[in-house]
Amino acid sequence: MSRGPPHMPAPVCLIENAEGGLRTVESALDILRGIQQPVVVVAVVGLYHTGKSYLMNRLAGQQSGFALGSTIDSKTKGIWMWCVPYPSKPGHTLLLLDTEGLGDVDKGDSKNDAWIFCLGVLLSSTLVYNSRGTIDNEALEKLHYVTELTNHIRMKSAGARDEDDEEKDSTFVRFFPDFIWAVRDFTLERKIDGHDVSEDEYLDFALQLKKGQSTKLVTYNQARQCIWNFFPTRKCFTFSFPTSAKKMKHLDSMAEADLCPDFLSDAKRFCSYVFAKSRVKTVQGGHKVTGSRFSHLVKIYVDTINSGSVPSLENSVVALAEIENQSAVNAGFQLYEQGMGDLSKTFPKDLKTVSAEHQRLSTMATQEFLKHSFKDEEGKYMRQLVEKVSQLYEKLINLNMEVLAKQSRKLLCDMHAPMATNIQQAKSGGYEIYCRDRDAIVAEYKQHDKKGMKLSARAVCGEQVLEKCLQEKNTEAKSILKAEEELTESEKKITAMSGGPPHMPAPVCLIENAEEGLRTVESALDILRGIQQPVVVVAVVGLYRTGKSYLMNRLAGQQSGFALGSTIESKTKGIWMWCVPHPSKSGHTLLLLDTEGLGDVDKGDSKNDAWIFCLSVLLSSTLVYNSRGTIDNQALEKLHYVTELTDHIQIKSAAARDEDDEDDDEEDCTFVRFFPDFVWAVRDFTLERKIDGHDVSEDEYLDFALQLKKGQSTKVLTYNQPRQCIRNFFPTRKCFTFPFPTLTSNMTLLDSMAEADLCPDFLGVADRFCKNVFAESRVKRVWGGHKVTGSRFIHLVKIYVDTINSGSIPCLENAVVAMAKIENRSAMNEGFQLYEQGMRNLSKTFPTDVGTVSAEHHRLDGMATQEFLKRSVKDEGGGYMAQLAEKVSQLYEKLITLNMEASEELCRKLLLDLYAPIVGNIQQGSYAKAGGYETYCTDRDAMVVKYRQHDKKGMKGEEVLVEFLQEKNAETKSILMADEKLTESDKKMAEASEKERVQKQKIKAKEQRYQDLQRALEDESRSQEARGRSLREKKEEEKQLQHEELERALENKQKEQREMLEQGFKDQADIMGQEIEQLKKEKQQNQEAKPSISKKISNVLSSMLEYKGMRKKFKSWVA
Repeated sequence: MSRGPPHMPAPVCLIENAEGGLRTVESALDILRGIQQPVVVVAVVGLYHTGKSYLMNRLAGQQSGFALGSTIDSKTKGIWMWCVPYPSKPGHTLLLLDTEGLGDVDKGDSKNDAWIFCLGVLLSSTLVYNSRGTIDNEALEKLHYVTELTNHIRMKSAGARDEDDEEKDSTFVRFFPDFIWAVRDFTLERKIDGHDVSEDEYLDFALQLKKGQSTKLVTYNQARQCIWNFFPTRKCFTFSFPTSAKKMKHLDSMAEADLCPDFLSDAKRFCSYVFAKSRVKTVQGGHKVTGSRFSHLVKIYVDTINSGSVPSLENSVVALAEIENQSAVNAGFQLYEQGMGDLSKTFPKDLKTVSAEHQRLSTMATQEFLKHSFKDEEGKYMRQLVEKVSQLYEKLINLNMEVLAKQSRKLLCDMHAPMATNIQQAKSGGYEIYCRDRDAIVAEYKQHDKKGMKLSARAVCGEQVLEKCLQEKNTEAKSILKAEEELTESEKKITAMSGGPPHMPAPVCLIENAEEGLRTVESALDILRGIQQPVVVVAVVGLYRTGKSYLMNRLAGQQSGFALGSTIESKTKGIWMWCVPHPSKSGHTLLLLDTEGLGDVDKGDSKNDAWIFCLSVLLSSTLVYNSRGTIDNQALEKLHYVTELTDHIQIKSAAARDEDDEDDDEEDCTFVRFFPDFVWAVRDFTLERKIDGHDVSEDEYLDFALQLKKGQSTKVLTYNQPRQCIRNFFPTRKCFTFPFPTLTSNMTLLDSMAEADLCPDFLGVADRFCKNVFAESRVKRVWGGHKVTGSRFIHLVKIYVDTINSGSIPCLENAVVAMAKIENRSAMNEGFQLYEQGMRNLSKTFPTDVGTVSAEHHRLDGMATQEFLKRSVKDEGGGYMAQLAEKVSQLYEKLITLNMEASEELCRKLLLDLYAPIVGNIQQGSYAKAGGYETYCTDRDAMVVKYRQHDKKGMKGEEVLVEFLQEKNAETKSILMADEKLTESDKKMAEASEKERVQKQKIKAKEQRYQDLQRALEDESRSQEARGRSLREKKEEEKQLQHEELERALENKQKEQREMLEQGFKDQADIMGQEIEQLKKEKQQNQEAKPSISKKISNVLSSMLEYKGMRKKFKSWVA
C-alpha cells in the first residue's frame, strides 16, 4: 500500500514570503516527498482577517492548528500546509493549504498578493474563497485577482504559442480547480424577489452579468465573467456568526457547545461537501499528483515566479515528468538490482538460471517503471532503464565468470600446495622433478574440469585460469632452473594492481610552478595512469600560511604529509597530490590536491594565483576555500579570484559560441553545471555565532555573510560582486568554523602533536569536516556527466596546463573533446579485444552449430559494447561505436567462414570414413550382380543414418551430405544399370526415386539452415516483445487519461454555455461554442494520434534489434 501522510500535530510552513521573494521550506518538502498516495488539495484564499484558517482547522478535524487572527495584523504569512488522511477516501491524502491574507496593510505589495492567489489556483484541486458579509459589488471588486489570472499563468511555453496566440478561457478551465465561495458572518435573508433561494442560487444571482458595453458595465461584468469562465464548477456556503463579537478572539479555544448551532451546522455541511466532491489533484494529461509529485510542482512554480517569469502549466508538467521519470528509472533499476544482487550471492550459477532470473526481474523493473512514469512519449527513460539493466546484467555475467575463475584458482592452489615445500629446496635434478609434478597437476586439473564443469562457459573459464596460472608460475620455473644450475637463492616481490591507487607514503608534486610557467610532473601522471577507479577530487585553495595543508593531511588519514608552514614563507609550491582509497566509497579513489598559497609575497604575480585558483575549480569535484578569522568584507575581497572566473574559463569553444549567438557572453547558469561543490573552512574562529541575539549554524553564518545589499551605487555593486559570484557559481555551499587547535606557542609543532594534545573542540570540527567531505563529495565528472578515472584525470591536467602555457583560456568543451578522442579509441580497442578473445576461445571448439556461434556472438558483442560504453566519452556521432561494430562484424564474418570450413572438413572426413566399407565392396564387385543395387542402397542408407547420428557436424552437416551423395550419383547409376535382376522399367522407376530422394535431402538441408537462423533471431526478439507490449499498454492508458480529461472539460463548458443561453447572453454563448468546438477538435486529434504512437513504439524496438554482419552472412548462406 502507498505511503500516506505522517502524523502532523500542527501545520507547517510550505512557502515563506520573505523579503527577497517566495521561498520553499525544505522540511515541508521532505514531508511531501514521503507521501506516495494521490493528494486532494484544498486551498483557502481571501482577504486577511476574515477567518480563513478556522475553516482549514475544521477540515483537518481539529479545533486549532492554523493560526487564527484576533488582532489587526495578518497571522498567516506565505502558504502553510497540513497533511491528514482523507476522511472518506482510503489511500488518499487530504492536503490543506492556508494562504496569507490578501490586502495585508503591512505588505503594501499587490503583486505579492496576486502571486499568492495564483499559487492557490495552480496548486489546488478545490479553491475556497473566504469573505465576510455579503457577495456584493464591493466584494467582487476585492476579488480582482481573478481578472489577472491570464497575466500570471500560461498554458503553453512561449515557444509553443504562436505570435498572436492569445490563450482561451476554455484552455484554462481544463486545469483550474473547483470553486467554493465561503461567505462568513452572513446576516441577510436569502431572498430574491420575495422568494427563498439556495446558497448556490444566491451565488449565481450575485454573478449575473449586465447587458451593455459601457466602461462601467464592462468593469462591473469583468470579475463575474472571469469566475464564470474559469470556474464552471461553483459552490457557495453562507455562515452565520459563530458567537458574539466579544468572544470572537477566543474562537480557536471555544468548545463546540459554546458556538452558535446554525454556524456549526453550516460548518458541518461545508466539510461534508468538501470531503465528498473534492477531486484528486491532476496535471496536464490527467496524471494524478502524489505528495512527492506535489513537492516538485511547488518548487517549479516558486522558482519560476522568483526568476521573474510567468508559470507555464506545460513547462511545469514537462519538468515534473523529467523528475518523475528519472525517479521511475531508479525505482525500476533498484528492483532489478536488488533481485540480481540476491542471486549474485549464490554465484556461481549456470547461464540458464542467470538468464531466466534476468528476464523475470527485467519485466518486473519495466512494470515498476511504467507504474511511476508518465509522459515518457519518446521512450527516452524506458531506454535508460533498459541500458542500465543491460549494463548491470553484463557486469553480473562477468562476476559469475569471476567466481567460477576463483573456484578454479582455488582448485589449482590446493593442488599446488604439496609442491610448496619442494620448491624451497634447491638440488640437482630439481627442475625435472618440478616439471613432472607440475604436469601431473595440469592433468589432474583438466580431468577434474571435464567431470565437474559441464557448461562450455566453465570449460573456457577453467582453461583461461590454468593458462594464467602457468604464466604466473613461469618465473618460479625459471628460478628453479637457475637454482639447479647455480644453487643460489633469490627473492622477488610480485605486486598485483587492482585498478585502485598504489600505496603512496607521501604526496607528490603534480603541477610544478616553474619560472617558465606551469609544468606537469611525469612521475605523478604515471601514478594516475594506473588508477582505473572513479576519482573524488578534493582541492584546497586559500591565502598562504592559513593552514590549508593540515586539512588535506586529515582527509588522507595522516598526521603529516603535505608540508605545513610555520614561517612567513609559503611551503606548498604548485599543486601537489595524494591518492588514497576512498574511506567510505568502495571502488573509488580519493584524490587530494593541495595548492600553492595565494598572495605569496615571494611571487608577486597575481595572474599566477588566478591560474592556480582556476585549475583548482576545473580539476576538483569539491573545492575547499581556507581562510582565517571571520567571513567579513575583507575576507570576501581577498577572494576576488572568484569574480574573475569567467575571464579565465570558457565553457564552449569560440566556434561553438559563434554558431549559438553573436553575443557570446556565457551565462553564470552555464558555468554552475560544471563547477565543484564549495566548502568554506574558517580557521582560528573565536567569535560567537549569533545573529540578532540568536545562535545560528555554520551554514546560516555563511549565508548571512553572503547576503546582498539593495542599490545600484558603485560601492554597493563592489560589495555585492564576490557574494553574487559565489551564489551564482556555487549553489551547493557548506561552512565549517574551526577554533584554535592549540596554544599559539605550540602552532609551529602542529604536524607532530598527538591528538590528545589538541583542543577537543577543534578535533570535533575537523572530524565533522572530514565526514562531510567523505559523505558528500561527488565523483569528478566532465561535460555530459561522464565519470573521471585516474587515467582520464591525466588528460584533463595536461590539456588545461598546456592550454594555459600556450597563452589561451582553458575551454571545458575542448578539453572533453580532446579527452574523448583518446578515451574512445582506447575504449574501442578494449571492447574489440574482449570480443576477439572470447570468439577466439570459441573457435577452438569449431566446428559447432549455428545456434551456439550466434548466441556467443550476441553475448560477446553485447559485452564488447558495454565495455566500450563503460570507457567511452561523448561519442556523439557514434563514430567510434561504428568502428567497433565494423571490426566485430568483420571478425564475426571471418569466424563464420572458419566455422563453415571446419564443419565442411570434418563432415567430409566423416563421410569418407563411413563410406570406406562401401568403396571396398565396390572394388570387390559385391554390388556387380543381380540384386546388387538393392544391397548398395541398403548399405548407403545405413551409412547416412550413422552420419546423422554423429552429434558434432557443425553448420554444414546436411549440405555436405547432399553434395557427397550427388558426387556418388554416377557410381550409384552404374550399379543400377549393371543390376541384371531389374527390368528397364524397374531401373527407370529406381532412377526417378533416386532423384526424388536427392531433392528431399536438399529441401531438408535448406529447412535445417532456416531453423538454425530462426533460433538465433528468436532469442533476441522475445524480450523486446515483452517490453513493447508493456509500453503499448502504458501508452493506451495515458491516452485514456487524456480522453477523460478532455471529456470532463467539454461537459463543463457545455453546461456553462447552456446557463449563458438561459440568461440571455447569446454573444458569450457563441464564443463558448467556438471554444467547445476547439475542445472537440482536440479530442478528435487525441483519438487519431494513436497510430503514430504505435509507430514510435515500433521505431524504439527496431533500434534495439540490429544484427549487423550476422544477418548478412546467414542470408547469403541460406540463399
